[in-house]
Amino acid sequence: IVHVGADVEISDNDGLTSLQGLNNLQTVAGELRVEDNPALVNLDGLYSLNSIGGLRIAWNDGLENLEGLSSALNCSGAITIRDNPLLQSLHGLENIAPTGIMDLQVYDCELLTLCSVESVCSYLSESLGPSTIASNENGCNSQEEILEACDEESVHVMHLMETSRRLVKMVDITGRILYEYDNPAYHQTNVRASQLLILVYDDGTAEKTFALE
Repeated sequence: IVHVGADVEISDNDGLTSLQGLNNLQTVAGELRVEDNPALVNLDGLYSLNSIGGLRIAWNDGLENLEGLSSALNCSGAITIRDNPLLQSLHGLENIAPTGIMDLQVYDCELLTLCSVESVCSYLSESLGPSTIASNENGCNSQEEILEACDEESVHVMHLMETSRRLVKMVDITGRILYEYDNPAYHQTNVRASQLLILVYDDGTAEKTFALE
């Protein structure tokens, strides 16, 4: 399966421990729902997924991370992360373009402390839509806490320029210019830790990388 033109629901499977078998899935036109799977530890079978019409991850008692969603670049609906008691981080959602998110709900994840991933930081700081952030661990317990963490993780573009090649342009996954060699207006741009970047060099090569602290 590569493309599904409707919702995909994976729910109420007491013995489900893995999503292997969905490795080729690239697009879900509707909402992807992963709910009530108490033995599911991760979403690693979804590494090929790059576009979804919405995301709902809820009531998965054993779910430890969302890193299987790290290839997802587009979401044209709401994102809801709730009632996942072992989840500690939103890493895996950082590459989703924030402009497509219609609503962001993150609540009742009692161990969740790291929400300051790029997509969430941009969505909240640019006030792109409604949000509900509540009843998580300190650091993810409110919009204010997340934005404070986003600011603390800001890094300067110069940290990424230690190379023998000349960096001529840097853009984010939406194509927004973050740095341009011959344009002084883009010489002091900050990027955030864990942000996915595309670097273009003077020899015509390009590469993807993540910003580091």
